[in-house]
Amino acid sequence: TTPQLPTSQLPNIMIRTFSLLTRRRDLIPCATSSLFPSPSPSQTRGIFTNFLSSSSFSSPLSPATHSPKRLVHLSTDKDLELYCGGLVERIPRLIPVPPEWKQEKKEFQDRVAAQKLQAKKLKPIKGFMEVIDDLFAENGVYTRSRVTKADKEKNYKSLHRKMDRRLYFVVKVKRDSSIALPSATKTKTNSKNKKSTKPTKEEGYQWTFPSVRWESGEKLRETCERAHQSLTPKFDLYFLSNAPDAHVVHREGKGEGKVKKFFYYRGYHLEGAPDLAGDAVEYAWLTKEELGEVVDEEVFEGVKNTLRD
Repeated sequence: TTPQLPTSQLPNIMIRTFSLLTRRRDLIPCATSSLFPSPSPSQTRGIFTNFLSSSSFSSPLSPATHSPKRLVHLSTDKDLELYCGGLVERIPRLIPVPPEWKQEKKEFQDRVAAQKLQAKKLKPIKGFMEVIDDLFAENGVYTRSRVTKADKEKNYKSLHRKMDRRLYFVVKVKRDSSIALPSATKTKTNSKNKKSTKPTKEEGYQWTFPSVRWESGEKLRETCERAHQSLTPKFDLYFLSNAPDAHVVHREGKGEGKVKKFFYYRGYHLEGAPDLAGDAVEYAWLTKEELGEVVDEEVFEGVKNTLRD
């Protein structure tokens, strides 16, 4: 670390430096040296002291003449509640399927490369591909399907679904929970979807990202980590930064009502299965499009630009 000089020694050091710089003029033979002689050390100290004590100068060496602005601590506002949570994602396990235009471009490039090879009059190797196919069949080598068992069963709790997409972790909490938004749109349960495992908006419940209320003395990231420890204690997560990636501001009522601020941190799921605790009653791993269908609109609008496909 760089050594720090005591503040009390800084004026003397600066005065000596200023004095040495003025004395160097004696070494330069010019006409100005006789017109403007170098000040003595006592005069230098007086000039520099007056400069520091002037009302137009403010520095760490002299106290500011104006009173600093008072910083209002967030916890002093009784109508403000802070919550922190995580946007935990499971990164893709497979390379995503390229879009149609990229596939067409690749086919065109392959055709051009084949035409260049034919121009060189290369002799074809007869039976080469047939031999390769036979070897694959004998050794049980085949191309595995991208559609997993979890995709077929529509198991939204499994990490083995949508292997080429990013999945985000959400939990279902009761509407009277502290991390739920009271003014969220209430949607009645569709009778046709009672047997479906797909997360839907239900009356009395809300899908949201895990979060807890901030406590005095905590850092925001510590609150975020505590949120997942309290709701999913068996999760092994890694949060990328000490700064939140998104936040949502919710005000109750049209007037000066209670304000809730939610700060969300981006994190990666490393291992472990959720073991729900606290207010969480159910969980799911959803894509960005699926989140827009079940998560409250106010929350989704605040985080959608942070979420990646």
